[in-house]
Amino acid sequence: MKYVSKISVLVLLMFVNSLFINAQENSAQADEPSISVFKVSGQIGLYGELYSISGKDNRRPPATGRLFFRPTLTILDNFSINFDFLLSTEGSYARQQINRISIHPEWSWGKAHIGDFSRQFSRFTLNGETITGGGIELFPGAFRFEVVGGRTRRKTDNGVNSTYARYLGGMKIGLMNRQGFNFNISVIKAKDDIASIPRGNPDDSTNIRYSTTPKEDLVIGLDTKFNISKYFTFNGEVAASALTRDLNSTLIESEYIPKFATDIYKIRTSTNADYAYQTGVKFNSNIFNAGVDYLVINPGYQSLGLTTNINDLKSLSTNANLRLLGRKLTLGGNYKIQNNNLLSQKEFTLTRRNFGVSARYQPIRTISLGFNATRYIMENDAEEEERIENIVSSYAVNGMWQLKLFRMTHSLSASYSHQKSEDMNILRSNYSTISDNINFGISTMVSDSWTVAPRLTLNTFNLTNRFNQKTQTYSLMVMNRMRKVKLNNSLTFTYMNSSYIRSMIVVLQSGYSITKADIVKLNLRSSFYFAKVEQTSDFSEYRATLNYYHRF
Repeated sequence: MKYVSKISVLVLLMFVNSLFINAQENSAQADEPSISVFKVSGQIGLYGELYSISGKDNRRPPATGRLFFRPTLTILDNFSINFDFLLSTEGSYARQQINRISIHPEWSWGKAHIGDFSRQFSRFTLNGETITGGGIELFPGAFRFEVVGGRTRRKTDNGVNSTYARYLGGMKIGLMNRQGFNFNISVIKAKDDIASIPRGNPDDSTNIRYSTTPKEDLVIGLDTKFNISKYFTFNGEVAASALTRDLNSTLIESEYIPKFATDIYKIRTSTNADYAYQTGVKFNSNIFNAGVDYLVINPGYQSLGLTTNINDLKSLSTNANLRLLGRKLTLGGNYKIQNNNLLSQKEFTLTRRNFGVSARYQPIRTISLGFNATRYIMENDAEEEERIENIVSSYAVNGMWQLKLFRMTHSLSASYSHQKSEDMNILRSNYSTISDNINFGISTMVSDSWTVAPRLTLNTFNLTNRFNQKTQTYSLMVMNRMRKVKLNNSLTFTYMNSSYIRSMIVVLQSGYSITKADIVKLNLRSSFYFAKVEQTSDFSEYRATLNYYHRF
């Protein structure tokens, strides 16, 4: 509640300030320019949701509420402060905090971050993590400097899903000019708070808490991007990491390790160092563009500044696009090969290959045709029963045609796709699948106020000698615009019938612009599922949401 009180005070102060500014502007003479020292703009909104289900366990909370407030305070048109507040009833139930409170001052040669924010340094160092703390960016001229710090994980002590509180600090220094040159050095250090969760008993193999270990990570990266010529652009990055998987492990002391190094990062028996790098070249012209990218992430490389870590990976990818006939025809192609087991420590190496071609032809503005085909192969170098060789082949064609008929505007669309998945292992050869999908739809603007859009989808799915399912989906959407397009309504009815289940879904959406600054949106959804086999049961699901936005 203390956050709600703070936001209420801020809203009140900014509202009074805006009234004061408006009063000054109204009292000023028309021929005398009025300059406001303070300007307030931004958005505030409310979101509410009600949810219920019968015949099945709840998949969402029965009620959800959110409040967001994003004002911007501008001072003398040279300095601004962006505020970002998000309060949600989901915050206390989530594993990591959903509520967000942040302030972002900004000026001509820099900006700052206070509260909850996320920053991207580079692909291998810091990207996507939400930081609760502070940061500053400075960019006078070609110079770039940035520093961030704060908590990225809050502690959760609940058995197998426990997490230590984690704190991160980072710095980025670089140069960037208007000619496309970019060069940066990034340093990230993240460390778990070892005292945030009581340590379990290492002698008790059944103690789940002990399996969660506190970590520490130091990452140094260098990335660059520059134009080789008018048509060629080069980009690359290299990064090294030292990751300690358990801060409770024994320290390694050696006379060969300099003291200044141990002051920065202490090496333990669970510490591992490794590196990753990426390089790419792109060519771009009016009728042709192409690119090649080479990536290596060694098995021991990890950064605690990334939301996801994928290592033991090497890949080479290429793509090209050609535009002909005055850009009416576009041809494209891509190829990628990827494998693991870079240190040859595993028994088998897994290789993935993916290649595809595409074409799009638009002879006139109202007609377009498209085609694409892909083939994906995943295999290892094992023999007989242990061999993995999966092949997925697919292709699709689609078309769109806009026309006027009977004084109405119509938009027709049709598509067909085919996908075949094969398992070439002799023990699983009977598990190949084939899927075909046909879509046909038409959208007719009956008048300026009414649009009708029916759609038909047919799908067949076949698992060789085991499973065969046919699904038909029929839907109808009716849209209406009223009160000079201030009120927009749509009603959608969808009926799906397959070999094992039937369903009906009704969705009502309505949006009304109360003023140019105020918008209200309502969404009502009812879903009904009827089982055709004994293994499943009938259930119904209901969801209602209400949104309100105000711009000021």
